[in-house]
Amino acid sequence: VNEGASVLKHAGKLYMTYPASDTGPAYCMGMLTADENSDLLDPANWAKSHQPVLKTDDKKGIYGPGHNSFTEDEAGNPVM
Repeated sequence: VNEGASVLKHAGKLYMTYPASDTGPAYCMGMLTADENSDLLDPANWAKSHQPVLKTDDKKGIYGPGHNSFTEDEAGNPVM
């Protein structure tokens, strides 16, 4: 499953995160990164994270973090 992408623009980069894997404990968040001035239609301009940026962590009691959205707080800082 790769669904529901969310994009964050910050410091000249675009970060596209997306829910990935299945919808159980393996549910996680993947990420693609590109320079904001690159040709975004060229797949070669996107770098894919080799590991999930968020995943299940039994020790922290985090299970299946996959869906996401970004906004800014009152100070203009990006938050998820």
